[in-house]
Amino acid sequence: MRQSFFQGTSALHPGSKEHPGTEKDPFDGYRYCLDYIDSKYAAHQYVLQAVRERSLPAILINPTFMFGEYDSLPSSGKMIVAVYRGVVPGYTNGGKNFVYAKDVARACVNALKMGRIGECYIAGHQNLSYREVFQIMAKVMGVKAPKLKLPQALMMAYGYLGTFFGRLCHFMPNINHATARVSCDDQYYSPKKAVEELKMPQTPLESAILNAFNWLKTHHYC
Repeated sequence: MRQSFFQGTSALHPGSKEHPGTEKDPFDGYRYCLDYIDSKYAAHQYVLQAVRERSLPAILINPTFMFGEYDSLPSSGKMIVAVYRGVVPGYTNGGKNFVYAKDVARACVNALKMGRIGECYIAGHQNLSYREVFQIMAKVMGVKAPKLKLPQALMMAYGYLGTFFGRLCHFMPNINHATARVSCDDQYYSPKKAVEELKMPQTPLESAILNAFNWLKTHHYC
């Protein structure tokens, strides 16, 4: 029986908007020195090794940054809540690929019938800078978008302070030097393979954000 494994794009190499990352690009995430990214890559390779050596009938789904309903922590919904409350101080130079969670779920289901064993599929949609996605969020929710551009040097300094005080006082900072660096980088990917082979839907991001926002508001996160 085929199995689809849910694994983030942290296990893959990102690219620019002009040349977004694909499933074939070599991993270089070790440069961030983040256990989260390194563990994603290790798990990704473990599954692929099991396919090669033990004939595991696995298909890997690599979702990008998801928005959607039922985000009960919330996880990615924190970004929506922060923009709604007006507590986002600004935006960096970086950006991500954003996608509707239900589209990712459809890709996972379709992979069981359409996916090729041992293949990886980037389940994504739209590549946007943080400035662009904040503007879309603000428009959907009827609030003001963050307007201040945060210089990379300032973000990195803030990240190093987070790392220093986190180690000194034994707590996990919201931003450390590694996550600050990630926030300033382009984290763009191409979902072409998933769209073509898995018939993955491409719901407009405005709809994804609106659905997520309505759910968060109904459940008193906003």
